[in-house]
Amino acid sequence: MAGSGRRKPTATTRLREWVRDQVHDGLRERADVHALSNRAVEWLQADPQLLDDFVYERVYDTVAEIIRVVLLETRRTKRAAERAGLSDDERAVEVRKWLDRMEHLPVVGYVRLGSMRRDDLLAAAEESLARARRETTRARWLRVLAEGLAGSDGETVEEHFTAEQVARAYERAEEVVLARVDAILEGTRDAYDRLMRGE
Repeated sequence: MAGSGRRKPTATTRLREWVRDQVHDGLRERADVHALSNRAVEWLQADPQLLDDFVYERVYDTVAEIIRVVLLETRRTKRAAERAGLSDDERAVEVRKWLDRMEHLPVVGYVRLGSMRRDDLLAAAEESLARARRETTRARWLRVLAEGLAGSDGETVEEHFTAEQVARAYERAEEVVLARVDAILEGTRDAYDRLMRGE
């Protein structure tokens, strides 16, 4: 309706809604991302204008992802054991790569490790720690649920636990992870001292 002020949904939004419908209608138990991707592409191809709009909308994200992949390739540096057998020149090149690693800084983006200052290092460490907390919490939560199913004969999560118990297990897993982070990070001064003494 003209003048209603409602904007036409983007192609990305339309695809997202289509995927939600697919998940809701038939993929509630297991989702095969490859098969669903194939069906989504077929759905887009059925409407050439929608496909063109989608490609245009997503080109920036695709290019940005390729850039991130290339930047992350800078982190493929050989550790001491992996450098065994290299010539002195090859070893020097590999060791130099540690300074050329691109590390991510919140707000700023990727920065060469050798160019980072103390505040940069701490900000990057905090960002990595937040990501690690999320993943470690999820891993602990899944293991707690698996422990609850130990010895059960093919029982599922929803057959054994209530939704409230599942939510509480996640919160407790998070509490344990957060409580142990300080212990994991302790000893950085000692590690630095040993590094400077060449131990």
